[in-house]
Amino acid sequence: MDVTDGELLVNDINVNQYDPVVLRHHISALFQDVEYCGLTVAANIGLGKVENMDDVSAIQRAAMDAGAADFIEKFPHKYNSYLGSIPGWWNCYQGLDTWNQYDSESDSDDDDDELKEQKKKVQRDLSGGQWQKLGLARAFMRRNDADLMVLDEPSANLDPEAEVALFETIRKTREGRTTIYISHRFNTIKFADQIMVLEDGVVKEFGTHQALMDISDGKYRKLYSLQAMGFEITDV
Repeated sequence: MDVTDGELLVNDINVNQYDPVVLRHHISALFQDVEYCGLTVAANIGLGKVENMDDVSAIQRAAMDAGAADFIEKFPHKYNSYLGSIPGWWNCYQGLDTWNQYDSESDSDDDDDELKEQKKKVQRDLSGGQWQKLGLARAFMRRNDADLMVLDEPSANLDPEAEVALFETIRKTREGRTTIYISHRFNTIKFADQIMVLEDGVVKEFGTHQALMDISDGKYRKLYSLQAMGFEITDV
């Protein structure tokens, strides 16, 4: 892993001295463009830790922590529901509309009875927030192993209540480990232990919420105040 300047240290050791396979085992991530496969809900979550793909309790616990369990339990086939496309489409894909190209509700004369039954389990029309929670559940599969978890805009499609619940879950389950929470929304990141303000790839400010708010002409203070103005209640 090459860096353009300086060095990247993990526990005071240069990252290049680690076995990449071992290092990756201790990292979990959720990026903005989450990929999903034409597999069951359980398998899509279990991919976060392949060796535990058959651990039903671990998968259900990850779904619960991510706020996904409630809507999964409402699916007719619950964790055995297929996401997006009929079974057999093993390719992974991105986005929310891909499954529409596969008409899993129509049966042809060539389909055997088993395939017809599988087609009935395909779950479509998930919301953006539901897709994101499934991605979070996959990331949470390795929460106990990952010394570093990177969450890139994990609350972009979540409602405010779900966003607060997510942040509380991170605080409770990630104690003693490092979580990088990338966001443009300030209502939850203000509770982070340390906040880093990036602009054009450069670290402009670094510190606690209060320390950054104490900078009178600071970038963080300006952006935080702008967002806070939108929540102020004024007399009509």
